[in-house]
Amino acid sequence: TSRRPIEHRAIDLDGAVRLPEVVAQSLRRGLVPFYGVFELSDVRLLAHWAREGLIPQPVLVQINFFCDLMKGPTPGVAALKAFLDEWPRDEIDSEVCVFARGLPDRSTHDGLFDAALERGVHMRVGLGDNPHLFPGATNADLVEHAQERIAHHGFRAVTPAELRLRVGI
Repeated sequence: TSRRPIEHRAIDLDGAVRLPEVVAQSLRRGLVPFYGVFELSDVRLLAHWAREGLIPQPVLVQINFFCDLMKGPTPGVAALKAFLDEWPRDEIDSEVCVFARGLPDRSTHDGLFDAALERGVHMRVGLGDNPHLFPGATNADLVEHAQERIAHHGFRAVTPAELRLRVGI
């Protein structure tokens, strides 16, 4: 069998801007995509789609730091800064979160969590992301831990209803 190569061009040879079919289909079906980015080029492409009006705002962006994959920059505060420097939050209405999986220790986890909050970025919380850092914990324990860190920075966690209203679900 022959396979068509997957193309990742944001602009066709004729100059027309286009979305990948999976994104276009999702939007046609009324879904609210959460765009996961691994590389700075992913951020640039997503910003291009938003600026061109091809995707609705607010744009939901998830910066993916997978310590067990050799993709993207080395996970950490410097990488977070690089992603945020590339994402034009002053131009594009968005909600940005960090998903960090397989972090080496609690200090790295909490440092990245705090750095995200200091920059107005959300942190994904879930037992499956870093189970070795929280032995014996439940998801409820992790949510409580996150809420304590959030409160320490002068914020409060939003409710699911508030998030749904914000993103139009």
